[in-house]
Amino acid sequence: MCNQQLMEAIRNAHQQGLIPLANEHCALAFRPDAMFPLLRDKGDRYKHFSNPTHIPDNLFKALLPVLVIRYPILVLDSLCRAIEEENNAPAPAEEDFEAITTLKLSRDLFDGFCSQGRKPLVVDGDDVLWHTAEVTKAVCEYVGIDADSLSDTWTPFPGARTIDIKPLHLRMDESDMGIRRHRAARGEAKYVANWEVRYGSEAALALEKLAKQNLRDYEYLSQFKVGGPLQDKELMTPISAVNGDYFSLVHGEEGEERGGLERQESCTPF
Repeated sequence: MCNQQLMEAIRNAHQQGLIPLANEHCALAFRPDAMFPLLRDKGDRYKHFSNPTHIPDNLFKALLPVLVIRYPILVLDSLCRAIEEENNAPAPAEEDFEAITTLKLSRDLFDGFCSQGRKPLVVDGDDVLWHTAEVTKAVCEYVGIDADSLSDTWTPFPGARTIDIKPLHLRMDESDMGIRRHRAARGEAKYVANWEVRYGSEAALALEKLAKQNLRDYEYLSQFKVGGPLQDKELMTPISAVNGDYFSLVHGEEGEERGGLERQESCTPF
């Protein structure tokens, strides 16, 4: 969606008394000139933070940021499976692959917003599954909506098969089960072994390297997350997987400051 369409959608939502929510991968929200120096460890992080994204400045200054994170090895495995569903082979050694899976961008946004006195809400994707009530309550309080108006189940989308939609999304649209919660006892070593069988030893080593690189930023951001304590990630493999980390924005009324979390001076864990 281009910026003009985005701003028009926001205006229409406000006219209907709604709170617009936009959701995107960090790598797609970031401008290339701001993203690649960070990936190559040549950027200044948030030292000169203004607006590293494609989002218009006036909207960027007014939005309520929500950062969705997930345990790195689960993100990588989920993305690889999604790529396979499109009959492609994962290429973890390529910079574009790193960009879509890294948490450097999420951490840069978090620290940058905090430097402006605007503390983002951090949500762990797995906590959405296993601590749904706590996450829902925290997000609703932050945004200013009634938690009772939300649901984690839905009815199938009747027109899903008549439009151009990826099989991964089609399964969600046609399901009437809502969020599916499944656990499987699979340690990280088993993920790496499985990658080696499916993608070869070179790709498996590259994936393992990315998982270790992302773990530091994941553990840092996890200090500030809402909706439940840190868990043993080796014991869970939810089927409803989030492919990568996301940057969401919630836009309040123009000039209005929404939510007490946004005004905190220091970034301390909730």
